[in-house]
Amino acid sequence: MKLKQILSAINELPYFSKQNLGLFIGKESENLNYWVKKLMREDLIIQVKKGLFVPGDFRKRGEDDLYYLANVLRYPSYVSLESVLSKNAIIPETAFAITSVTTKSSRIFRSKIGLFIYRTVKPELFYGFKAGKPKIAGSAKALFDFLYLKKFDSTQAMKKYLLEEGRINWLAMSPREMAKFARIVNDTKLVKMQKILAILKKERIC
Repeated sequence: MKLKQILSAINELPYFSKQNLGLFIGKESENLNYWVKKLMREDLIIQVKKGLFVPGDFRKRGEDDLYYLANVLRYPSYVSLESVLSKNAIIPETAFAITSVTTKSSRIFRSKIGLFIYRTVKPELFYGFKAGKPKIAGSAKALFDFLYLKKFDSTQAMKKYLLEEGRINWLAMSPREMAKFARIVNDTKLVKMQKILAILKKERIC
């Protein structure tokens, strides 16, 4: 198979393993290693973690492809936290990484594609995301995950963050999403999240 044919076929794939590539181009062992190094050196394929690659043109693809890759890099996971909150203008900062929630240990993956950050939640909190590809949380669950994972030294510090320091744009949360957030808090029965909800209710935010 000629290089042009290889690249044309590879560019149709969302991602692939070294073994997949070997089967695809009919190479193995040291011959396969040579091709992997050659394609990587010329930026025709990009390694996103050990043994996993994407086509070189991946950087030209859209947001959904990037989010789907985040789902694949650490499975199971869904995009949440700063990525969703920034996208929906709930926090003012632009997300510098793709942030996700997983039931596995926290992890960071760096590559030419970008930075992928994974935070751990208990299995019983792993829900609230859109089914299908990619898996991404709604605003209510992203906010819940974000505040659940944030550490506060005291109730006063919590209140100050919610109302001032966090610069959270509560107006960007629709009444429907705020109602969903309250339901999630009440369903989980977590003391910390109940305190947060009580502050928001007292301030007539929720």
